[in-house]
Amino acid sequence: MLDLPHHHVELDGPELDVTKPVVIVIPGMSTTPATLKAGYPAPPDHALTKLYWHLPIVREGSLAVQERRHTDVFRHLFAPVVDEARQELKTLVNALAGRPLGLFGFSIGGLIALWGALDNPEVTALVAVGGVPNLNYLQHYYPDYPWSDASIQAQLRTYDVLPHISRLPRRTAVLICHGARDEVAQWQWMQPFADHLQRHHRLAQVQQFLHLKHQLWADGPDEDRDLTELRTLADWWFVRYCPGPV
Repeated sequence: MLDLPHHHVELDGPELDVTKPVVIVIPGMSTTPATLKAGYPAPPDHALTKLYWHLPIVREGSLAVQERRHTDVFRHLFAPVVDEARQELKTLVNALAGRPLGLFGFSIGGLIALWGALDNPEVTALVAVGGVPNLNYLQHYYPDYPWSDASIQAQLRTYDVLPHISRLPRRTAVLICHGARDEVAQWQWMQPFADHLQRHHRLAQVQQFLHLKHQLWADGPDEDRDLTELRTLADWWFVRYCPGPV
C-alpha cells in the first residue's frame, strides 16, 4: 500500500497495484470527497482504484473559503484553487509513478482535470462531469466583480484550456459528460470547447444526459438511470484507456 497522507486523499477499491488503473477523483468547490465517493464509488469488480482528493484551499474549511470569497473571489479563491491544485496534482501523479492513471473531475474539478492532463503526460484518460473549460462562468455568478479591469481579464484568460488543447497527448482519451438539466455549470459554457475537442482530438467523446442536474445523486428514477449509465461509462473509459496508448 502506497502511503499518501500528505496529498489529502482517501482510497477506495483494491490496494494500489502497478497493474490496476488508478483514478484520481477531483471534487468541485461545493462538493467533498465523501460526496463523490458516494456518487462515484469504486466498482465492485475491483477493476479500478479510486483516490478521492481534498482540494487545496477548500480543505481549509468553510470559514476560510468564505473569507476568501468576500475579499477577492477571483484572485483569492478560485484562481489559487486551480493554481495550487495543478501544482499538488503534479506531486500526486509523481507519487503514483508506474501505475495506469486517470482523472475524474466534477464541476471545477473538470477544469482541474483538463489542466492535469495537459500538465502530466502520464495521464492517459480523463472524464469531466458537469465541468467548465475556463473560469469565465464566474462573471455570471459575480457580476459586481471588476471583470472589465484589463489586468483581471488578462489573468482570467490564463485559465482557459482551449488555446492549449493542441498540447494534449494524442493517446489521452477525454470523455466530457454533461447533464441537460445542469443549471449550475450550463452546457453552453462547455459546448464550444467540447465541439472543438471532438473535431481536433482523436480520442474525445461527448455524452449528454437528458435528466442529469449538477449533482451525482438522484432525485428520481430518470436521474438515477442517467447516473447509473454515467458511472458505468466512466468506469469503462478508465479501464479501456488507462492501460496506455491504443
